[in-house]
Amino acid sequence: MTKSESHQGVDRALRVLTLLGDNAAGMSLGEIAVATGISKSTMHRVLSAMKSRDFVHQDGPSSRYMLGPAALEVAFRFQAESPIVASFHDQLVQVSRWSGLTVHLARLMDTSVVYLDKVNPIDGLRTNSVIGGVNPAHVTGVGKALLAATLDEKDDRLLKGSRALEARTEHSITNLAELAYELELTRERGFAVDREESEVGVMCVAVAVEVVTGEFLGLSATGPSPQVIAIGIENLGSALLSAGMAAPYSRPAGRER
Repeated sequence: MTKSESHQGVDRALRVLTLLGDNAAGMSLGEIAVATGISKSTMHRVLSAMKSRDFVHQDGPSSRYMLGPAALEVAFRFQAESPIVASFHDQLVQVSRWSGLTVHLARLMDTSVVYLDKVNPIDGLRTNSVIGGVNPAHVTGVGKALLAATLDEKDDRLLKGSRALEARTEHSITNLAELAYELELTRERGFAVDREESEVGVMCVAVAVEVVTGEFLGLSATGPSPQVIAIGIENLGSALLSAGMAAPYSRPAGRER
């Protein structure tokens, strides 16, 4: 491969990343080819190479291409270094040391959550979540807190446009009416609760925090169900709200809105 061909290949891959970054619902091979002006056969080779390195993902039922986990991990590792994200770290540490739970900072991406920071407890259960990792919002406490803060009570268009609600455990919410009710409860009390909806034996309490850019970030405390119950979900909710208020770039949502 000549240097010119190598540069051309890199340029095409970068154009695909930019294009898919602006189209979260994904695009077909034909749509990508038309948008870039590159033939379908050439674009298929580009996408195959990117797919092999997890920079793009192809949805099974629709065959549409979307940003893959490697691209998201790079993006959110970069974002994790931002001053706003970094400003929450000490607060996460304080809540984790006080509670003995794993504490996360996350943001909403469509109907999923992406983890921006994580503090493990010194002792006790350590969750398998990773910075840059993605989970469906409706089965996580932090996802429900962010959905409640982001969506208007009467505006469920985002949820209606999403795929069927995936069940992770027998406790997962799988219908929109139940999720809408749960989001209403979250708004009323100021924090969300995951009652073993993502993983059996694990509970989570979470709050949404508005930062100076107008975006919402989520703080959550996760651990074994008996430990979360012993601490008390109200106590955890209050601790997380206090942590959110202490971060210099934030304005807590929920009760404080």
